[in-house]
Amino acid sequence: MQKEVYSNAPLRLVTAEFRFPLSPIILRQNILDQFSELLSDEFPIVELTPPRIELNPGSTQENGVYAHPGHRFLTRERTSSVTITPSRVTIETTNYGHWEDFRNNLIKMTISKVGNDLQAIPGLERIGLRYLNEVRVPSNPITIDEWSKFVNSDLVAIKSIAKVGTIETIQSVLHLKMDDSMELVLRSGILNGHLVDDSGPLRLSSPVLDGPFFLIDIDSFWTNSASLNKWNLEDAIDLVDKLHDPIDELFENCITDTLRNEALRREK
Repeated sequence: MQKEVYSNAPLRLVTAEFRFPLSPIILRQNILDQFSELLSDEFPIVELTPPRIELNPGSTQENGVYAHPGHRFLTRERTSSVTITPSRVTIETTNYGHWEDFRNNLIKMTISKVGNDLQAIPGLERIGLRYLNEVRVPSNPITIDEWSKFVNSDLVAIKSIAKVGTIETIQSVLHLKMDDSMELVLRSGILNGHLVDDSGPLRLSSPVLDGPFFLIDIDSFWTNSASLNKWNLEDAIDLVDKLHDPIDELFENCITDTLRNEALRREK
């Protein structure tokens, strides 16, 4: 069944990330010229990305992972970007239309140039797809109890144990093991304000909104648990497709027809 494309979709940011062992080709001093030549038509704006320490949940700076500096290439509208460092390629967009367009015109185009044309990817260690949704409804302000009309009641069921005090937020994490190498994490909850804004390198395709929203943050990822295979574009795209397969269904399971009819199918 074909996925419905909502006219007022709550999707704010989509990210695809490809991690690999340190690439000597990308470490070369003149690699920026080659990247610029390959990507300049679609991504003419170039920025430096500084080094940073990336922390996993529960980590401290002492055991965090060092992220090498790199370059970020952006579209003229600054709604899509490609970030290339010596150990990863990250594709992001705030102007997501549908999967086929993102897959073919951003993901496949980018990694084929980096992996095939430049032969700069020795093999893949991890692939991740992340879809971050800020679900908002016309009836703001909205109470905690009213969210059960718009999202799956199981996602807010914990509110029933709160017999004292006032609930400020509800957050939950569901971690699914899909097979030996693929996993999926759903982060959800009732929050206030916004998570995605214009303070970073990307611009939003619609205005920044505040007020109560329901977070549906889906992270689907593959981790290489065997020996490092040689880079192969077709294998990488097959893995990306498999990672995407459960995302739409999981999102639809999180929402109700009331949300679809009163919010998502309305014009922006």
